[in-house]
Amino acid sequence: MKRRIYCPLAIPFLLITFSGCSTLNTNLSIPKRAIPANFQNQKHITSSIASINWRHYFADAHLLKLIDTALNKNFDLQTALQRIEISRSSVKLANARLLPQVSLNIGGGVRKFGLYTMDGAGNATTDITPGQTVPVNLPDMYIGLQSSWEIDIWCKLRNQRKAAVSNYLASVEGTNFVISTLVADVAINYNELLALDMELDIIRQTIQKQQEALEVIKVQKEAGRANELGVQQFNAQLLNSQVLEKQVLQQIIETEKKLTFCWGAIRSPSPERKMFCSKPFLNKFQRACLRSCWRTVPTFVKPNFILKPVSLI
Repeated sequence: MKRRIYCPLAIPFLLITFSGCSTLNTNLSIPKRAIPANFQNQKHITSSIASINWRHYFADAHLLKLIDTALNKNFDLQTALQRIEISRSSVKLANARLLPQVSLNIGGGVRKFGLYTMDGAGNATTDITPGQTVPVNLPDMYIGLQSSWEIDIWCKLRNQRKAAVSNYLASVEGTNFVISTLVADVAINYNELLALDMELDIIRQTIQKQQEALEVIKVQKEAGRANELGVQQFNAQLLNSQVLEKQVLQQIIETEKKLTFCWGAIRSPSPERKMFCSKPFLNKFQRACLRSCWRTVPTFVKPNFILKPVSLI
């Protein structure tokens, strides 16, 4: 009876064991797809932000003034400019090594031999002219031209020149990167300051309205039209708005310090900025770049398709 029970169970167990011992097939057939030559709707883009000068991109005169100050006083940018001068000198030196070199050598000296040496004893008993021995201090003067021209057979000098040119181009592009980063940092902090100023103005207007509402609710309480709960609620809202005002003021100070740090100033007055935009904030270049982003960047395209059905309702 036990054999009849064990035999049917042994057959599936053996099948599972043999199937587990089989090797895993790792030859996966993945179809290759051609990479598109350009992005979708790329042909409609007529302008790029990379080809626009930042002086034409920003329309705020105060922002342009701050960027000029940062470019003139930033320590990192000054260091990058000095690296360019070093690389330029290296290129000039590498080019000069390929040319013939002519040098003028002028030398002078005095040789003196010891009296009890072989040379000194010989000079003491030798006449340099009739009746005049060799002087103890013998002057030695030299003047002459020397020229040399190294033939660059193994391309050593030309490789040095190529390396110097590459280092020079790398330093130039590094300086451009520093300028781009600096302009972006100044613009971001400046626009954040504008947003914080407007937020602070809105909060202060809200505090003024809440103070007026608190006085009204106190009068209503004295007249019996309201209770203490309403007064405390209005007072709590007023205190909350005052806390928000302090927080925004702290954020403004932090952003101002970040902005002044761009030109290496630790202690400096608050940067000048306009409080409100009396004219359109974006110029034609910025509007063109935004239009191109709305058509190509997925973060802009997705909300456009999401809002399109809403406009059809």
